[in-house]
Amino acid sequence: MPNNRRRKLSPRLVDVKRDEQKDGSPQSKQVPSDASMCHGSYSNRDDCNYSESSCDIMSDGIENLNLDVKQAKDVRPSAFFIGPELPKVELSYFDGQPRGYWKFLREFETYVESRVKDDGQRLLYLIHYCKGKAKTAIEGCVMLEASFGYKKAKEILKRLFGQAHVIARETLEDLFKTTNVDYSDPEQLTNLAIRMENCSMVLKQMKYTADLNSLITLERIVGLLPQVMQAQWADWVDELTEDNREPTFDELTQFIASRARVANSRFGRLANRPRKGHNVKTNCHLQLEQANNSKEKAKCSVCSLDHAIYKCPKFLALTVQERWSHAKVNGICFVCLRQGHKVSECKLAKRCNVEGCERKHHSLLHSESEKPGTSSCCGYTKSLISQVCLGMIPVRLKSRKAEIVGYALLDNGSDVTLIKSNCLRSLGLSEDEASVVVETVGGIRTMKVTSAPFEVHSLDQSEHVTIEGALVVASIPGHKPTKSAMNNLVKWPHLSDVPIDSLDSEEVLLLIGCDVPEAHWVLDQRLGGRKNPYAVKTLLGWTVFGPASYSEHRKRVVNHTSKLQTLENEIRKLYDVEFSDVYSNDKSVSLEDSAAIRIVEEGTRFENGHFVVPIPWKVNPNMKGGNYEVASSRLQSLKRRLLKDDILYIKYTKGIESNFIKGYAEKIPEMQLQPSYRPRWYLPHHAVINPKKPEKLRVVLDCAAKFAGVSLNDMIYQGPDTTAELVCILLRFRKEAVAISADVEEMFMQVKVPESDRGALRFLWWQEGDMSREPSEFQMTSHPFGAISSPFCANFALNKTAQIFSDGYDGYVVDAVKNNFYVDDCLISFSTCDQAKSFVKQISELLCRGGFKLKKWVTNSEEVRTILPDVCKEQSLIEMSTSYDTTHRTLGVEWDFKQDVFKFYFDTPERPLTRRGILSIVSSLFDPLGLIAPVCLTAKLLLQKLCKSQIGWDQPLNEPYISAWLSWVNFMRQIGHVTIARGIKRRIDEPDAKVELHLFSDASEVGYGAVAYARVSYLKEPPYCILLYSKSRVAPIRQVTIPRLEMAAAVLSVRLSEVLRRSLPNFFCKVNFHTDSMIVLYYIKNVENRYSTYIANRLAVVHQYTKVEQWNYVKSSHNPADWTSRGIQKM
Repeated sequence: MPNNRRRKLSPRLVDVKRDEQKDGSPQSKQVPSDASMCHGSYSNRDDCNYSESSCDIMSDGIENLNLDVKQAKDVRPSAFFIGPELPKVELSYFDGQPRGYWKFLREFETYVESRVKDDGQRLLYLIHYCKGKAKTAIEGCVMLEASFGYKKAKEILKRLFGQAHVIARETLEDLFKTTNVDYSDPEQLTNLAIRMENCSMVLKQMKYTADLNSLITLERIVGLLPQVMQAQWADWVDELTEDNREPTFDELTQFIASRARVANSRFGRLANRPRKGHNVKTNCHLQLEQANNSKEKAKCSVCSLDHAIYKCPKFLALTVQERWSHAKVNGICFVCLRQGHKVSECKLAKRCNVEGCERKHHSLLHSESEKPGTSSCCGYTKSLISQVCLGMIPVRLKSRKAEIVGYALLDNGSDVTLIKSNCLRSLGLSEDEASVVVETVGGIRTMKVTSAPFEVHSLDQSEHVTIEGALVVASIPGHKPTKSAMNNLVKWPHLSDVPIDSLDSEEVLLLIGCDVPEAHWVLDQRLGGRKNPYAVKTLLGWTVFGPASYSEHRKRVVNHTSKLQTLENEIRKLYDVEFSDVYSNDKSVSLEDSAAIRIVEEGTRFENGHFVVPIPWKVNPNMKGGNYEVASSRLQSLKRRLLKDDILYIKYTKGIESNFIKGYAEKIPEMQLQPSYRPRWYLPHHAVINPKKPEKLRVVLDCAAKFAGVSLNDMIYQGPDTTAELVCILLRFRKEAVAISADVEEMFMQVKVPESDRGALRFLWWQEGDMSREPSEFQMTSHPFGAISSPFCANFALNKTAQIFSDGYDGYVVDAVKNNFYVDDCLISFSTCDQAKSFVKQISELLCRGGFKLKKWVTNSEEVRTILPDVCKEQSLIEMSTSYDTTHRTLGVEWDFKQDVFKFYFDTPERPLTRRGILSIVSSLFDPLGLIAPVCLTAKLLLQKLCKSQIGWDQPLNEPYISAWLSWVNFMRQIGHVTIARGIKRRIDEPDAKVELHLFSDASEVGYGAVAYARVSYLKEPPYCILLYSKSRVAPIRQVTIPRLEMAAAVLSVRLSEVLRRSLPNFFCKVNFHTDSMIVLYYIKNVENRYSTYIANRLAVVHQYTKVEQWNYVKSSHNPADWTSRGIQKM
């Protein structure tokens, strides 16, 4: 901008006379004129786009602007504002768009009209900040008298651009211009919700609410949503209709905003993000390479013609070994099949495309011998294939010359469309020659094809798609199901109303790929249960996918099946055993746990002798029972299994009928069978048999069964883990001489579910177990096995029982409910028989008041055993072992209550001699107290060696490893001879015993560990020691120095001491730590030196929980922790 123009636009300073000072001299102050006050960016705008005439008029007006003293006082609050300067506001220009009228008018009145008092100046500013048709409409007002011209200009703008109906129409049309929303893009949903909220505010201000809530408006907006959200909105509207209400714009806005909030949440974005590492290879990937577009004219090293070697017929005719030899001799890269560089220098980061091959070579060099060792046998006949629907649609193929009828195959795994050559000739279409490379699951091959445009119509000619180009092939594999199989499709309930057309011809003329996306549009669909066929409506008509029938002639022969458990689960189990129990269990409560606690606490009530605890729903349960077919299909599968096994049928029927007799389940009342009843969710069920107790069968509802990607467990909170630590319960169980064990009878079933939640726990079964009848609908009245919330709800009710009914009971009895129960198992010990007998009576009465009953009482005291029949009036609740075998399994530990010792049994499960098989067995070893930790360490060391050797998870082991493993297995089978005393204190009614805790630690090149012993001394007897707790860990694969491992072992012993002191508070009169490492003792006792981070962090733990004087030296030959660091390989 020229300098003179910049000078004209610069703000002027006007002298404003103020009140005289006390000495009589006038005081003046320079203040910005109104022109400069109203907008702070005029002097700095170099990019202004107004006209020269407007600029001159405006600048002249600024030059003639004078303020007297009175005017100056009027603007004084703005001119003399004291404080930090606010950011300058850029006043927007008005271009005549009605939807921006009110925004512009509000800004103009705030920043210009309220500060500039002269109407002439206001008019100049108004014209300046208008552009386009808005500016043209009011420019003539400058010729009128100032006040009248300013008012006239505002009237013109309002009449042309500010009328309510114009703004309403423009606002809605702008909203309708939104592109279709992609559900996987959370920003699109959020932007649509924001625009709808803004639209609602504008139209409500304009008093055009009726336009917002009109059916046309709602339908146009819903049409922008993805199909899945349209279906969800339809469900929403259906609920409103049942309440005789019509949907409103605000409710639609609320619905979209809620979906946007979910999509923008952490897990919503996780669900919508592209998955890495799952690139599926399509079954027909075609790369078109037109000869006239070829950029590279390399000579073929086989035939010397101008084409790439992978297109050469002579090269393709060679065997794989001959291709390798030719590539090696001629210096051809094995990856891209081009000359001039090696594989290590190839810029094409590509591996073999053959399924299962991960080697870096071209697919034309792939040999079948390179497949992994695992092979599959898939032998089936043509008759079996014909019973599977592949998505074929009868269509009409049209050209200008002819029309033919045949089948089209929809293949969304192909990126091009194929047409048969004889079909092309029948249509009389022209051909354009092209050379292509065809990549399929069988490899890559070159073939000569042609392309031609044509149309495909539906059989009734109501819709059609245009195919610009298709590749012509000699044949397209595929056969339609037989007529009998097609007739059976209508027997499926969900396919009974689907119009499925059929032709006499079975020939497939066309394969439509994803290059014609409109042919794959899903306009409607009919879904059944899992493994059932489903129908899809496309532009070309209905088609069916999946098995067409369940004919008895469809027989499958399976030579061998195996289930490979995920490595993650096995490693997680191993980690939980190794590390979880030596750290404090004090954890903060998550937001989901807090929500579950709030729901349960607010909704729990005591009714008819039982607690009624609500299901902690994540969202309001409003399921419509769409998964009925899933439950029905699973029931039919269960029926086939029960028909084959009479014993299983008897046990299963007895288990189901027992639930009805005891009131744990009920038949659904007639009024709740109405389709409008909510919630409705059907759960499949199956049998679970504990290998340790094969005579016992438990019917479990499959709450993890998914329908439309959602299961019942996905819709409820799991709740926090409120049970006591397993290790702590076992240690308390070992504390005193008199031990007692009991179980809560069917604990989950004693906690009732509110009637409002029972509809979500429906299941199907036959009346009286008669499988010849049609299944009936039932529902659980208690919290079922299989729901992730059941343990939390049951434990909440158990603790609530102790809290509410605690009056009249001893404190140790009430505390036992919280500290000595692990889910439904109670383990506790006492120093006297009288206290034990009192506990049995009081705990039975206390829990009975809450609806819980204790059974399976076991004790090592004959005196306590005599009172059990008096406590348990029902003889069925007394299950004392009177046989020769006096071993009782509780919390995974074998307790011989007659000898009062722990025993160990090892039953080797059938696992292959592979790295995965060994991991499965090692991770299944359950020794929570580490009483046989040195023995388990030997197996862990072998597993670590296998990891170092890079042996595959399913690769058979070679001889050195097999011998080591079998030697360990044989040794574990002898472990049954080992017994360890249960009680720390062995004498009854002897309160004067002193118990000391001694912890030993040690490390070696292969592992490290710690072990805790209790030294018990009585006044008149010699002291004795008893093993309490131990841990053994393998050393890291990356070599660590022995002093560092010794330091880690010392920290581990400190962790064990904290677990023991947390489990047995005020029990030990003295705690001592022992190590055979002088370096560790030097580290601990030297408090002046600074150490490396590794040592310093571990010393911090040692000094936090122990004192220096507690640490002692022990000779290596006398250190019992030596076994925990090296393992035991023989007795």
